[in-house]
Amino acid sequence: MKILLPSLINNQLFDFKPSENWRNIYQKYQEEGVDRNPFVKHFPQEGIEIIQYWINHEQAQKSWADEFKIKYDSTNWYLEILKAQILKEKPDVIYNTTLTVIPYSFIEHVKKKIKKKIFWVCYYGVRRSGEFLNFKSYDFFLTGFRALERELQVEKQKYEFFPQYFDDTLCDKDYTDKRELDLTFLGSLTYPLNDDFGFSYRRRLVQELMDSSNLKCFSDLNTTNNNPIEAIRQRFCALRYELFNLLNSLPPPLPLIKKLPFLRQVADWEVKPTPDYFFNPRLMKHVLSPKYGLKLYNILSQSKMTFNVHGDVNANYGRNRYAAGNIRLFEATGSGCCLLTDELPHLEEFFVPDEEIVTYSNHHEAKDKARYLLANPTKAEDIARKGMNKAWTHHSSKIRAEQFTKFLKQHV
Repeated sequence: MKILLPSLINNQLFDFKPSENWRNIYQKYQEEGVDRNPFVKHFPQEGIEIIQYWINHEQAQKSWADEFKIKYDSTNWYLEILKAQILKEKPDVIYNTTLTVIPYSFIEHVKKKIKKKIFWVCYYGVRRSGEFLNFKSYDFFLTGFRALERELQVEKQKYEFFPQYFDDTLCDKDYTDKRELDLTFLGSLTYPLNDDFGFSYRRRLVQELMDSSNLKCFSDLNTTNNNPIEAIRQRFCALRYELFNLLNSLPPPLPLIKKLPFLRQVADWEVKPTPDYFFNPRLMKHVLSPKYGLKLYNILSQSKMTFNVHGDVNANYGRNRYAAGNIRLFEATGSGCCLLTDELPHLEEFFVPDEEIVTYSNHHEAKDKARYLLANPTKAEDIARKGMNKAWTHHSSKIRAEQFTKFLKQHV
């Protein structure tokens, strides 16, 4: 059986010469341990042939097209090269790991173009929008989030529950207590403006722990959302906005103060300034560069404790903003960290709270439990060992490869 994965990758990680061949680009990602779907490395042991293309990596995709003399429209290279890859490989199964990256119209077009029957599988783990508000075109779905599973059930889709996991080829199965970093955070803290994905909430929690518990933060702060001068200006504008509206609500003659020059123009503002989009300028210089692949696992393996905040997926038709089961949950425990994560429904299906992981329900608990665990390293180590054992027993990439193979035998 041959499976093709059209996958996304962080295409900004490495700089390549303009003439670099796509095979060398892929080799660099492999050497750095950066892989969106590391469980597929175990497929050959299961008797499955795997082909994976990074469909958003423009340089690699165009290099592939040039090698195989594929003509494409430069304005639509993304889908035209992918179509050529599917027609060339003629896979038995196509596994799309992100629902929203391939239009339904493209899938239907490819189905008409290729003569053989292909089984289309999709992983559902992101919020739906646009045409993806409906499930179409796929034969089968996977999801690792119970709150998203509910939507598949209601809309009568064929699916299996398939949680996230950690890459067992990038970390050691044996626990080590020789860890130099007390508390770490590795993950995204910025998003484009109109941040409605919960990143502001995550950012505030991380900033509080940097202040109270000396958390070491590894993240990419883009200059648009994290410009120190603009961050200070936005905070000053928010203060002016609040002061103007406070004065406006008071009895005379106090409202007259709002006519002062630095407040007068606030009357024309249609929206309140949103400084939460910006990282705290005072802490910004302490944020370290982000880590991916092998480097990420190396940091986790050096961490006594790591901090996790789930992202906003707007699950169960908006009833659940967050859903338990993000990938850091498994990467951290698989690496032997004591994991401090947000308390969410269904989390206990993966790990026993306060025995194999530690949970918090608000920012006060997050700070209190972080301080407690840092002051009681033996307790933190005991939790880390138990979490690591659970991860290696139930949530490794090898185990997920076996489960995926079982799904294929049942449904394809």
